[in-house]
Amino acid sequence: MDGQERTNNAPYTQTRRYAVSHRRWIVWSLVACQMTAWAWLQFRGGQLNDREYIVFCIGMMLGQIGAGIECLKTKAWGTLVAQAYFFIFTLIGVIIRLVHLR
Repeated sequence: MDGQERTNNAPYTQTRRYAVSHRRWIVWSLVACQMTAWAWLQFRGGQLNDREYIVFCIGMMLGQIGAGIECLKTKAWGTLVAQAYFFIFTLIGVIIRLVHLR
């Protein structure tokens, strides 16, 4: 019976392992968006026009979403709160710039 249980669970384990690695790829891709946005800001010397700043903020928010997902997975609640704060702060920056564009 023990051998049957392992055989029956093998496809589930393989599927779950694939789903976990797929999810991690997405999370780290989102974090890479944030790192790319930050590098772009540094490359530009911290000077972005309104439209570029909006693109920068979108990249930052994508990374914050990815970091937040990782925080949920690892149950790092304090870090999740910090990511939510940064997300809200960045969103406010986007809204302010959008108002200036009009």
